[in-house]
Amino acid sequence: MVRRHTMRSELRRRLILITMTATSATVMTIVMLQEPLVELRVSQSIEEELLEAVDEAIQLLSRGTDPEEAAERAAASFDCRVTVVDRRGHPVGDSGYDGAAIPLAEVHLALLQRARGTPAHAFAERTNPFTGVPSYFVAKRGPDGHVVQASRSMRAVETTRATVRFVLFLAGGIAILIGIVLTFALSQVLLRPIHDLMNVARALADGDLRARTRTTRRDELGDIGRALDRMADQLVDRVESLRAEESRLWTILDAMSEAVFVTDERGIIVLTNAAFDRLLGEPAVGRTAMEALRSPELHSAVDEARRGVSSRVELRVRFGLGEPKDFEAFVAPMQDAGVVVLLHDLSEMKRTERIRRDFVANASHELRTPLTAIRGYAETLRDGALERPEAAQNFVEVILKHTLRLQALVDDLVALSTLEVKMPSLSIEPLDGASIAKDVVDGLAARAEAKGLTLRFDEDSPPLEVRADAKALDQVLVNLVDNAIKYTPRGGAIRVFLEEAGDDRVVVGVHNTGTFIPVPHRTRIFERFYRVDFGRVRDVGGTGLGLAIVKHLVDQMRGTIRVESDVREGTTFLVTLPRA
Repeated sequence: MVRRHTMRSELRRRLILITMTATSATVMTIVMLQEPLVELRVSQSIEEELLEAVDEAIQLLSRGTDPEEAAERAAASFDCRVTVVDRRGHPVGDSGYDGAAIPLAEVHLALLQRARGTPAHAFAERTNPFTGVPSYFVAKRGPDGHVVQASRSMRAVETTRATVRFVLFLAGGIAILIGIVLTFALSQVLLRPIHDLMNVARALADGDLRARTRTTRRDELGDIGRALDRMADQLVDRVESLRAEESRLWTILDAMSEAVFVTDERGIIVLTNAAFDRLLGEPAVGRTAMEALRSPELHSAVDEARRGVSSRVELRVRFGLGEPKDFEAFVAPMQDAGVVVLLHDLSEMKRTERIRRDFVANASHELRTPLTAIRGYAETLRDGALERPEAAQNFVEVILKHTLRLQALVDDLVALSTLEVKMPSLSIEPLDGASIAKDVVDGLAARAEAKGLTLRFDEDSPPLEVRADAKALDQVLVNLVDNAIKYTPRGGAIRVFLEEAGDDRVVVGVHNTGTFIPVPHRTRIFERFYRVDFGRVRDVGGTGLGLAIVKHLVDQMRGTIRVESDVREGTTFLVTLPRA
């Protein structure tokens, strides 16, 4: 409001100043021009009147009128002073003196000499050295060698001039006052719509696209207001179009699985998509690519792109305390000297490739052992061992054992492949966790007892319901209890239990004594064919795929599995599932 009032006062002040300057200049110009113009006009008018007075006196002299009478009569007719001079230069008649001697000083001698030498009249101006008042003189040759002189003092004219000058200055002052008043009134009429236009323009510049003048004026200001409204309408259309385009662009960027960021011409990140923000875990705008990702390869590629060279580089970056990730970066320059970078995450692909290589190697190794044994004993039987029934019986038992192991390995591979590729849909429903655990314990009790182990369900477990698939949960517990039976030394104990884990989770645990899993192995035992003790695995007949199957089933039931192991207490597998 203060700014608006200040601007209005400034505009009004400028208008008034311009009006005063223009009016003052006009008055001064008139005053300056009237002096020579009035003087020229007055001198011409007086010269004509004096000449008429001289001609009348000459006519009177020609008719024989006395010079004194002729001078007085001519002077009375034209309100001037008339003097008649004879051929010797002596004044013989003067309207200013009555019968007395006429002083020679009243005669303009130089003018008389000029008049005697020309048939026309002579004109002159002389200023009184005592009064400073100018006088005009006209002289003309008359009859009998006489010269008639007419003169008039300019005292009255000078007074008139002063009066005119005063009137002009007074009129100029009045004109200035009238101009100021009119300017003030005009400013009130014009400045208000101008300020309305300014307010609308300022609101549009500040982003208020709803501002309009809505003017109904039919003058130039109205045309400006309507033009401003049309411009605002077009601006709204363009802004909406840009916003829609920007929204589509952001939707595409945020929907991309690849991380994308854009830098300006200085290499500072100015734009990122959602994938990059999730990847980095902290704001990246305002930082350089080197500061955000700590990758010399990417930093060099960005510098090259700033010089107009596209490139593709592979890099390995660690975010926080997590595992390093592998990326393929596509770096390209933009038209405005900025750079766009697309990061394609290769971590899963490389991990899958590594798992595939490990799987092929481990599967080949696992299959080679029973196949080698079967082949060896079969060749032995072929080469004559069939002739010895007792040895042949032992060889057949060994072949059958390895065949069963090979069949178990193939079955587990098929089951794991089904879980990973086909992703069978599970029927998740409320289940009595204790009932399923008891059934598993009852089903495997004989195997545990044959190995000299104690297998029991903890009856102190609370009656809890879980949300899971009955067959999947049964298979998970069977695999965990079966592993516990295989790896627990004779005389050990296995316990299956349930416990609460907050208001919405249930833990199903399998604990066995006498075994210990070192910390480095605990995060990898759920990988396929991973072995903590290879020699012992072959003795117990494990395939190395049971825990991998358990991990997949638990993940599909939206649960988690972890392992805790202590040298004195033994090992516990804890499966956490949603509570019903």
